[in-house]
Amino acid sequence: MFYRNYIDLSFSDYLNRHIKGIILLKDTLKKIHVNYELSEAFSNYACRFLIDVDFHDINSLSEADRQVANECFHNMWNSTGSKFVSFSYKPQRMDWVDFDEINSFITHYTFAKELIGGAISGILPPTCSIEITSLEGDALFLYTDRFLKSLRSSRKEKDMETKYLELNDRSFDFDCIYHNILKETADKYSELALEETVTDKELKKINGCHIEDLRRFVLQANIPFNIEKYSDIIDLIKIDMTELKKVLQSSGVTNSHLQVNPSTIIKYINQKEKQNQDKLSLVESISNESNVRIGNYILVQRDRWGKECNDLGIVKRIGLHYNNQLEVHYVILKNDLGESKLPLKETLVENISYSIDPSKVEDEKENLKKKHHLIDLLKHEGKQNVFFKVIKAKRE
Repeated sequence: MFYRNYIDLSFSDYLNRHIKGIILLKDTLKKIHVNYELSEAFSNYACRFLIDVDFHDINSLSEADRQVANECFHNMWNSTGSKFVSFSYKPQRMDWVDFDEINSFITHYTFAKELIGGAISGILPPTCSIEITSLEGDALFLYTDRFLKSLRSSRKEKDMETKYLELNDRSFDFDCIYHNILKETADKYSELALEETVTDKELKKINGCHIEDLRRFVLQANIPFNIEKYSDIIDLIKIDMTELKKVLQSSGVTNSHLQVNPSTIIKYINQKEKQNQDKLSLVESISNESNVRIGNYILVQRDRWGKECNDLGIVKRIGLHYNNQLEVHYVILKNDLGESKLPLKETLVENISYSIDPSKVEDEKENLKKKHHLIDLLKHEGKQNVFFKVIKAKRE
């Protein structure tokens, strides 16, 4: 049996529009041909899938039927072309045969053959016949199928499971069984703001656990965790670091079958907590020295990538950049000093020239009508940033 794990979108579009035409125009059709071609055009070797139709009398078609025929059978502007769908198994400048692409063509062709020769043939009138060319006698398909079958039979299922475990650090059975359990449990914690987290992959890397065992332990101990929102698979979980440490310190791992090393994990968490605390201290120090704090008004001279700008904004978030510079996320103020609905912009502390406390802005609110009023206030009453770097203009 031929095997392939996906349906080509061009193929499905081509097949769908032809079937639509066959159903709508079945009483006017004389014969339906399902065929293939092996192409060698311009050193590009390909298998082509084709559907063609014969009408009893094409000249007798109504205007509406002609429009359907053109749309479904002869539309030159269709993305899949008007005549065939091509599966290139040896494109130009490629020195080897892509057996998977040939196998994909076999699967798609077989699917179309079974569909048209089965369900579609059952709705056709006796005046319309179907002719389907078989792939069975073609050497390209015979030897491809034999080769791929021999590969599959030579790979033991256990070997494939072992490979899966090596690639993912989890067994295939575990992922299948625990996927919904992890997803549903993570949904319960979705409203929690987990400020400090550690991933199961981090803990596996330091030999603190087996990923499967850690996930079981987290579930059993009701420790909050998050999963990636935009991924269909659960490749890692982000565990609440504080709660994990608390549980490990208080009760440890009660299930002796779980390979989780509490002392190793606690030591790593302590190190990570210290690193996080050091980062917070550095952020606070830079923030105090530069006067760039959450809620402050700032004048930004350059964006994150060094491009000149003249943004007036309010600091919404601050953090530490990879090079230990303060990273600032701010909302842009409009000309009437209202906050923009655009996404937050980012810059580094060295790109901010002035900042001012919101209390001073509030005191002068009656005199601040436009952006230039606030910029003047920043320059005269605000604090000049000691980390601001003045970049000299290049000479022409």
